[in-house]
Amino acid sequence: SAGNITVNGSLTPFIELGVGFNPELTGRENVFLNGALLGFNEKEMSAMYDDIVSFAELERFMDQKLKNYSSGMQVRLAFSIAIRANSDILVLDEVLAVGDEAFQRKCNNYFEKIRKNKNKTVVLVTHSMESVRKYCNVAILIRNGKVIVNSSPDHVADEYSLDNIEDSNEHTSMNHEANHRVKKPTISAKITSRPILKNTESLKIEVNYRNYNNRSVYPKVVINYSNVPIMAANAKLLYDITTHDTKEHTFEYELPLFEFNKGEANIVVLLVDSEQEVNVAEFGYNNELSFIIKNPKTGEKIGGIMRDLGKMVIKK
Repeated sequence: SAGNITVNGSLTPFIELGVGFNPELTGRENVFLNGALLGFNEKEMSAMYDDIVSFAELERFMDQKLKNYSSGMQVRLAFSIAIRANSDILVLDEVLAVGDEAFQRKCNNYFEKIRKNKNKTVVLVTHSMESVRKYCNVAILIRNGKVIVNSSPDHVADEYSLDNIEDSNEHTSMNHEANHRVKKPTISAKITSRPILKNTESLKIEVNYRNYNNRSVYPKVVINYSNVPIMAANAKLLYDITTHDTKEHTFEYELPLFEFNKGEANIVVLLVDSEQEVNVAEFGYNNELSFIIKNPKTGEKIGGIMRDLGKMVIKK
């Protein structure tokens, strides 16, 4: 890449956190060293020191050598120094997942505050569409060095997710055919509804599976929301669906989304041995079956717990 940029104000990059840290120096000494690299003198760093240490939650470790710190402790210290630099422009490259949950919450609160400050500019580079929707005022989708979309955060996040869904679906049929050739139990699926849905609509998928050993098997559909399994539709328990032959079977699954919050979810389909209750085939763990839920009224989260497990219709 090449180009020109004009900076009006001080800039702090959150790209290579901890660059310039010396593992043989103490945490205290590295604070002043890193501050010097950011352009601060000793007096300025002394004034910021207590706030830096407090934010990093490393008060008991500042006189230990940095080489004795865990990687998480080092990143927290570097992150805290960069924050206290109080620059006009912050460049963040995939650094919002620093530290444990409590520290992440503290960082999120900080950036939420920064986002509302009209005198500061934050450039966030990320693959997390949740972060884009949460923090950004405008967003840009870049592919192969070219700007593809320059629009609202919701629009750009939808385009990015849809792009990745299409890429993942290209590999579905190839994997399914490979398992057929070696006579392994197979299961695959595809989304037959639109991949971006309002929560007043229903998700629809088509599932294909085949067993080769004459054992009794049944399919299961698992829905993950924000990477957490929230429900499973078990064909054996809910619909008394099991198969004992080696033919290929297809069924459709439909799930109303009225109780889902706005966000991105994904599906995993499993083929389960009815007797041993173990998975003999699976599909979707690489996010091949992702979909996006939107609230058509406010765009805000509204749902609650899942009460509707959808319905299955056997096609053959």
